Amino acid sequence: MLLWELAFEKIPYRNLKLEKIKALVTKGGREIIKFGKSTPEEVQEAYKKIISDSWKQIPHERISFLKILSMLEELHNSIIHMFDANLPDLLDNEALDLDGSNEVNGDLDIP
Repeated sequence: MLLWELAFEKIPYRNLKLEKIKALVTKGGREIIKFGKSTPEEVQEAYKKIISDSWKQIPHERISFLKILSMLEELHNSIIHMFDANLPDLLDNEALDLDGSNEVNGDLDIP
């Protein structure tokens, strides 16, 4: 469900009460996977497959989180050429100080 939420930036089953959601999902009901026209079709199909494979009704048929990660990496590698080469890279793993444990030396230069 998280992948769907991230892709569509919506609250799943927004207008349904918890009991209705449970009944719907138990019967195999899922949110609609519908992309806008601006998303390339190959990206739509790959992302739709990842979501659908993780939503399988029978638990042992669902793909693992590691498989999801692998499929997302594959998708990323297949479409990276579509993006501007001038975009900044992601930060290194240790670049963010989320827990405040890194010492800050000096002031920040803000232009």
